[in-house]
Amino acid sequence: MTTASFFNDFPDFGDFIRRNSNRFPLIIEVVAAGFAFADPATPAWAKAIIGAAIAYVLCPLDAIPDWIPVAGWTDDI
Repeated sequence: MTTASFFNDFPDFGDFIRRNSNRFPLIIEVVAAGFAFADPATPAWAKAIIGAAIAYVLCPLDAIPDWIPVAGWTDDI
């Protein structure tokens, strides 16, 4: 999927990004990472880094508080 076809399929997405870019400072980087991940020209190592970052953010194991001995530190390794 190219950016042109994406914006043709979701025409209001650009307006959403422009309206909310002040409220969510990292939204531009998140959208750029999503496009880079979907682009077939992106190298596999870069896609692996993007995928690992997304998995870390979405991982429910990060919800373990750090004050629990050993268990709280395992997600920081």
